[in-house]
Amino acid sequence: DESKADLVIMCIGNGDSTSKNDIRTASARALSNVLRNENKQEQSSSSYSHVKAVVISSMGAGGSQIKIGFGMGRMIEFILRNALKDHDGQEAVFLSKGMRHRTMIVRPTHLTEGESTGRVIMFGNNEKSPTTRTDRKDLADWTVKQMMDETNVHFGSPPVNITCAH
Repeated sequence: DESKADLVIMCIGNGDSTSKNDIRTASARALSNVLRNENKQEQSSSSYSHVKAVVISSMGAGGSQIKIGFGMGRMIEFILRNALKDHDGQEAVFLSKGMRHRTMIVRPTHLTEGESTGRVIMFGNNEKSPTTRTDRKDLADWTVKQMMDETNVHFGSPPVNITCAH
């Protein structure tokens, strides 16, 4: 049986925790195994090879840099090193063979609540972010619009870094 679902969104973590854990990486492996039908414990007749994945990661993960100025980005990367390592693992799973072409990775800047601007800006891995905050509502709205756009070029492409214009 083929699933009628055609998209999953992975948005896992606790933004307040800087302790070591691998919840993102382990969850990414589990979801990827299901989507690639690699569950060894039980043979499933379901096919998920058509299902795309949207992964909400973080600025500073996967080779991107948090650039703020005056060394603040490096300090933030140091404080978030454990979470960013976990995001790196999560991204690596979805950038691997069999998943890359059907994955969109989004790296927002620092997530906030109640500061929606309705304007999202994309920027490069080594560029200084135009702003340092992304409201969760704006992230959700932008992500849904990308998923619904049949001309979306972000699936199978390098990760997308976003922030909100203020």
